[in-house]
Amino acid sequence: MPVTVLTSRSALHYLARRGGRRAPETSLPAEARDVLDALDVLHRLRLVERDSDTGYPTVQLSTVVQTAVRRAVPVDARDALDLSAADALRAVWRTASDQPQSVLCRALRSETDALTRQARETQWRAMSDPGFSAAASAARG
Repeated sequence: MPVTVLTSRSALHYLARRGGRRAPETSLPAEARDVLDALDVLHRLRLVERDSDTGYPTVQLSTVVQTAVRRAVPVDARDALDLSAADALRAVWRTASDQPQSVLCRALRSETDALTRQARETQWRAMSDPGFSAAASAARG
């Protein structure tokens, strides 16, 4: 997962809502630094692998950790999580979409595919952005 997705405005707002914090729309209620600090702790605990060799920082969770985290999220909170993840992916995609074959766009497509598999089909259709979907399909060939 590109770190820029995890530190995007959408991701930070989701984290703040889950933490019970509210702030005016003009300021971010959670800080990117908080996310980076949490990723550092997870890396030290060997729960996340970091990779900076791709030209942009990424983190990778093992399938076992991903499954455990997904199961720990209450069923009634999964819709909001999936929607926020899609919003975060879209936000980063829009900044990189002029280079559809770039390593970043390939990573975003991979994460979008993973989210699509996890999210219920009806949710995904309701939140999908036609431009995002068309660009992803075109870039796949």
